[in-house]
Amino acid sequence: MRKFSYAVGLFSVVFLLAFGFYASYRFFSAEPPKSMETENSLEPTFEIREDEGMVTVYTPDGKLYETTEILYASLPEQVRQKIRDGYVIRGKQRLYGFLENYSS
Repeated sequence: MRKFSYAVGLFSVVFLLAFGFYASYRFFSAEPPKSMETENSLEPTFEIREDEGMVTVYTPDGKLYETTEILYASLPEQVRQKIRDGYVIRGKQRLYGFLENYSS
């Protein structure tokens, strides 16, 4: 019976130490994980606009990034509303996915 008591006590101590380390890392860490921070800061953002009836892509500083052959009038109303409200896309992959969906 004594060995069982020692085993339960040892297990309890190890469990409490492991939980303490986990809790201190999980709940008391003030900064976000580095992987998320660098992932978001490296992806460029693009603004989709309508110029003279065509869809165009601009960088955040207002420079023209790309002109497209997509007619603004051919887009669904929901997408046109997003563009009127200032549609911003993060990342080149998402941008080209959007453009591919609505071209020709």
